[in-house]
Amino acid sequence: MHDGDAGTNGPIVIDFPGPESCVDVERDVLREILRNPAGFYLDVHTVEYPDGAIRGQLA
Repeated sequence: MHDGDAGTNGPIVIDFPGPESCVDVERDVLREILRNPAGFYLDVHTVEYPDGAIRGQLA
């Protein structure tokens, strides 16, 4: 998950390594996502599209 409004790129704030594991997220990051979900997006990377195959902006 990245920090960034629609139309902008931002840094990774939560890294999802794969479906076989869980992730720990800092409480402050979760609070900010809950406070302003539209300021974050998911970007799925693949071997074919290492810069991102699909992006989904939270609302």
